[in-house]
Amino acid sequence: RSGSAEDVKQYKAFGAEVDRLSLLKDAQGKPAFAIPVDASSQDPELLALDAITFKAWLTQRGLTSPGLLWYIEYACRDDYGCSLETTSAWAGLHYFCSRNRGPQTRDETLAWPEGNARLVQHLQELHGPTQLTPNSFAYRILPGQEPGAPSEAWVIHVEGDQRRSVRYRAQELIWAGPNFVLDRLLGRAPTPGFSYAPWLIANVVLRSVPGGFGAPLAWDNVFYGKPSLGYVVANRERVPGHPLVVTWYLPFTGADDRAERTRLYAMDHAEIVDLVTSEFLEIHPALSGEIVSVDSWRWGHAMARPTPGFIWGQRQKAREGTGALIQAHSDLSGISVFEEAFYQGVVAGEEVLKRRGTAFSSILG
Repeated sequence: RSGSAEDVKQYKAFGAEVDRLSLLKDAQGKPAFAIPVDASSQDPELLALDAITFKAWLTQRGLTSPGLLWYIEYACRDDYGCSLETTSAWAGLHYFCSRNRGPQTRDETLAWPEGNARLVQHLQELHGPTQLTPNSFAYRILPGQEPGAPSEAWVIHVEGDQRRSVRYRAQELIWAGPNFVLDRLLGRAPTPGFSYAPWLIANVVLRSVPGGFGAPLAWDNVFYGKPSLGYVVANRERVPGHPLVVTWYLPFTGADDRAERTRLYAMDHAEIVDLVTSEFLEIHPALSGEIVSVDSWRWGHAMARPTPGFIWGQRQKAREGTGALIQAHSDLSGISVFEEAFYQGVVAGEEVLKRRGTAFSSILG
């Protein structure tokens, strides 16, 4: 799609504002928007952006052209599972400003054929199989006393191979899973403020490579004006003669995440196949008869959503002490990206060292 003159004008105006905010620092020298989120400025004027929607912030500045709004909302749907009406202005600006640091910015991409399984395999090699208990699930956590007092944590889980219930005792316990699962394991009411974006994902096997106009097949292929996010090529380094596999994504971005989850779960496989294939054939008519299969996954709690008031409000309360339990998950950042998950893991590891009185040099700066 070619943008209108007004689209181009407003795109430049938005870009100029992003450039300004990307370089903005507070009196303490902290950037307005940073990765990790916790390194961002705490200036009240900036944090106030978390209280309004991104749509409201854009409207206040006259940034309302259809092409620009589609582009900005695509970013929110892709990273947050939110619309412009359900993304806080702070989170929306963070998407653009935290990654844009001027001409010296380096953009490195890390990817492996097996995905993040490469990292899991590396950790397994470091620690050895004797310290791992696979094919098991925890069903109860007892966190113990508050930090500073003698404390122990108990984890009760089922070892799948043995079909027995086992209780472990630990001085510190790091939880690296979503907050809504932790609520259940602790037997407590859901933590206020958290909402999760449901996603529909489909792997589509194709006999031929999709064609298009103006550019060859990319790794990430976006359909303008469609509810989906388009698709990525899943097996870019495929063996010659094997079919192409692409992964298609559709976030459910309505204001009521529970209602959206219900809508997603109500879809059967036939309905999903029809939805995916009709979109593909509208964009790539030559694929008629070339779609081999569609395998779908309904992901009810894909990511925590940075709705207005969450990042600099409710998420802070989720970090309050729970005894010997230490949390390490991107939910605590309010933004579900790898860098935030990595940061929360490092914070948790350093907290263990602090509690044990172990001297260390922080890598967090």
